[in-house]
Amino acid sequence: MIMREIKVHAVRFTQKDLSFYSFVMNSKLLRRIAFALPKSRDNPEQIERALDLSRVEEIGTYIKDDPRGVFPNNVILNFDSHVKFLESPKNADVGVLVFPEVKKGKKFGYILDGQHRIFGFEKAGGIEFDLPVVALINAPKDVAYKIFADINSLQVKVAPVLLQLLKFEIGELEIDMNIAATIVYSLDKDSDSVFKDRIRVYPQDKNRWIPSTSLTKWILEIVGTGKPLDGKIAIEQRTILKTYFKAFSEVFDKAWKDRRNYVLTKAQGIEFMCALFPNVHQRCLLYEEGSLNIDAFKKQIKKLKERKITLPTNDVVPVNWSKDKFAPFTSGKAMKWIKRELQKALPPYEPIEPKGK
Repeated sequence: MIMREIKVHAVRFTQKDLSFYSFVMNSKLLRRIAFALPKSRDNPEQIERALDLSRVEEIGTYIKDDPRGVFPNNVILNFDSHVKFLESPKNADVGVLVFPEVKKGKKFGYILDGQHRIFGFEKAGGIEFDLPVVALINAPKDVAYKIFADINSLQVKVAPVLLQLLKFEIGELEIDMNIAATIVYSLDKDSDSVFKDRIRVYPQDKNRWIPSTSLTKWILEIVGTGKPLDGKIAIEQRTILKTYFKAFSEVFDKAWKDRRNYVLTKAQGIEFMCALFPNVHQRCLLYEEGSLNIDAFKKQIKKLKERKITLPTNDVVPVNWSKDKFAPFTSGKAMKWIKRELQKALPPYEPIEPKGK
């Protein structure tokens, strides 16, 4: 099968001694003319990274499901010598890129940047649209290698905390995540919050206890659909959580004030506090007549002081949040172990001992 000759309008520009060609091409056509192959023993001359299939799926979902999902940034290609630039008689830097008539399946170059964007369209349910492209023509291997390496080493990713904040401000977070993020940003701003100015909301925030993204994830397990505070209005959720953390800060005041020797206000301890909320909340409903005020929370949290847990090393220790006992256990498996032990130490209700014992 023959692919007809393709012509696209392009503009040439120069950086140092390299000529680049800027044009627009449909995503479907780009997949037909450019390839993305991994650098491997079978293809030692190719410099493309292997496609991350989960990333391709993610981008396909973004294209398909987000009405405002677009890609205004350039894809970057390196074409082979079959592609020619025909200059306009009036302006040598304006012209047409010509892709010759060839058998179907012929590719004219490889992708230096943007392969996941281009191949994400294969998972987009048939959606295709134009993409801006910048291309070189027959750039030497060492030049192409350097451009590829520079793009992937110098390109700065958007910090997760900033990305979440941007999505929050433009209304792009999912409903439950938006509820959790609203609470987190309030915890950082409100004068009566023990987390005031302690949450890293912006990348430049220094000496903060916890990234907003981490705390949002943990708070989501408290306010999300089907979770303990689901159904309460936003101001109630915020007030209850501020009260809960304040209660912890007063019950374990020494650990709260001493971050050098205790983990309670480090990411590890904050995750533990969030994991304990469902149990403390349920205990308040059962034993504090449904009250969720500071005294009710403190009364139930104080019971942790009387109890011990078993660490992953099988050491049995009091729940005092000491760094020497808790800090070594930050792996995912160890954190799950300790959360389970803490929840056992402070269950949602106290088993009633049978009479006569």
